[in-house]
Order: sequence, then structure tokens, then C-alpha cells
Amino acid sequence: MRTKKFLLVATIVKLHVNVFYLSQFKWLREMGYEVHVAACNDMGEDCVIENCDKFFDMPFSRSPFGMGNFRSYFKLKKLIDENNYDIVACSTPVASMVARLAACAARRRGTKVIYHAHGFHFYKGAPLVNWILYYPAERFLARFTDMIITLNVEDTQRASEFNVPVENSLGPGVDFARVAASCNATLREELGIPEGSTLVLSLGELNKNKNHMTVLQAIARLTDVYYVICGEGKLREKLLRESKRLGCENRLILAGYKSNIGDFFNAADIFAFPSIREGIGQSSIEAMAAGLPMVTSRARGVTEYAKEGETALLCDYSDIDGFENNIQRLISDKNLRDHLSKNSREAAKKYSVESAQGVIKKIYTRLQQSKHAAIKANTSK
Repeated sequence: MRTKKFLLVATIVKLHVNVFYLSQFKWLREMGYEVHVAACNDMGEDCVIENCDKFFDMPFSRSPFGMGNFRSYFKLKKLIDENNYDIVACSTPVASMVARLAACAARRRGTKVIYHAHGFHFYKGAPLVNWILYYPAERFLARFTDMIITLNVEDTQRASEFNVPVENSLGPGVDFARVAASCNATLREELGIPEGSTLVLSLGELNKNKNHMTVLQAIARLTDVYYVICGEGKLREKLLRESKRLGCENRLILAGYKSNIGDFFNAADIFAFPSIREGIGQSSIEAMAAGLPMVTSRARGVTEYAKEGETALLCDYSDIDGFENNIQRLISDKNLRDHLSKNSREAAKKYSVESAQGVIKKIYTRLQQSKHAAIKANTSK
């Protein structure tokens, strides 16, 4: 019997593949799939992906016009044509565009192509250039897609315009044991957080969309509040320069990419999530599962579980005063912190890894069954 093969295509490994797909790979292998990954290696020489059988380094660029994407197309097409994959799943806007074009011939031979849309760049209130660049491209590429899996109601409604089957999922899911686990009781001391001070935590790439600058500017106005960001990105130096300008450089800690997030959740007092755009906001759900009271922007997707005064305090992503006031409210009001913490843990249960992966399993199983049915029908002709 032929081994079933699955290919995931994403732009980069560390911040895309390892954040969203490792638990999915585990049960795919349990279901008998050989798991392959094609992405740009941003981890260096020691690129190890759990439960991945084969990794293919692709020269993807995050810019739609990067020359690496053209080279990736030919490399990816050859890979897909040679391996006869049962399922090609793609994620992130640029990599998914390249992957769906590269899989056209394979799809005619029966390969099922799935697009995991982690948040369309065109959304209510998005810049006009986003609509001009990405909306026509997604509408065109939908014809080369067997299923679009979205993370929020707005994206689901938008994708339904593309005349392709659409499913709304719960994202990759939250591993409650992982976010609660902590083996470092002295992390605050190691970070240099004085006893009695407040630690505000954010997780996410240091880029414009994650919008850490707004929280930094809010925290600069507060007393004895430290801001720790776990993530890497091109805005690192800009954040450091701004902290010096604001006079709070000793209260900003850029911790880099971290896998031991349970340690940081346990060390923090408040979670800040100021994103401009999100599909679902995975790290904010993880923070809720860990019981951290949260101050968040009203990003699409996030507002489906972040409810004002119940599971979070909300404000506009550019509202420095709003973040400052909400952080101060949480510092001053223990009853409010406890109220949000209790409700957040309960709300996050919906997004457990078991529930989320159960949704994706059903989708993949249904697609595989439709492929077998099509093969059987063609054979009987």
C-alpha cells in the first residue's frame, strides 16, 4: 500500500511552522501520513522540526515581489510533481500564492490543496493598498484551491465570496499544560524585575503589525512597570531607540524568541496584545489559558473571545492613553484582575488543542475521502 504524503508550505520555519503546525504533524503521522515541510530556514544549521519526515529549504521572501519567490515556484513545482502528495497545505499569503500555482498540475491528478488563511491582509479598515494587492490575488487563486480554512467570522464571510468551500477553525489550539508549565521560579530576578514591580508581557514578532511601540509608549508614562517582549524582528533597534528617547530603556526587555512560554506567563502580571491585524491571535489565547489579565486592541478575530470587562480590557490599537489607563486599572484593581483571570481561563477552553485539532482532522479526513471517491469513480468508468 502506498504511503500517504502531506506537504506543508509556509514562508518561514521558526515563526510560522513551529508556532502553528507541530501538533498537527503529530496526528498526521499517527494517521499514516509522511509529513514534509517546505519553508525558508530561519533557524540556522540546526533546523529540526518535530514530527517532520523531510524538510525542504525554500528561498521565500515575505515581500510579494521578492525574487526568491520566483525561484521557490520552480523548486516547489518540481517537488510537488515528483512526490505525488495527497494533501498540499499552505499558509501565509506569499507562500500560499506560490504553492497553489506550483500545485496546479498535481491538483488535476487528484492532490487536494488547502489554504490555511491565518488572517487576510484585506479586512475592514485595512489600507487601500492591501485591498489592491491581496484581494484580487486571493480571489484569482481560489480557483486552484480545494478548501480555505479561516480563523474568524469576518474572514470566513470574505472567503465565501470566492466560490470555494470554506471552513472556520479554531486555529492550532492551545496546549494548556505547556502554557501553565514553569520550571523557572527565578525568571523575574534573572530579567532584573525588582520585587513589587509590575511585569507586562507581550509575545510576537517585532514588526509594525504587532504594534509593540504603542504599549512601550504607554508604559513609559507609568511608574515601576517593566515591559518584556518575547520575539524577534526588524524593529528591535527602533524599539530600543524609542525606549531611550522616552527614558524607560531600563524597563524594556527584549527577550528574543522563546519556547518556554510557560515560564514567562507565570512571571508576568499583565499581558498586552496591541496588534493592528490578527487572524485569531494565538498568543493572546495562550495568555488567557494561563490566566493572565489582558489588555488588547480590537483587532478582528481577537474580539471574538476578548470581551470588554469580562475576559479583557480593550482599546483601539493606536490609543496610547487607552493602553496606559487599562494597564493602570489592572495594577490598581486586584478584584478586576482576578475576575478577568477566571473568565479568561474558562473562555480559552474552547480553543484547546484537542478541540482545534479535532476540527482540522475532520476537514482533512473529508477531503481524503472525496479524493478516494473521485479515484474510484474514474477507475470504474
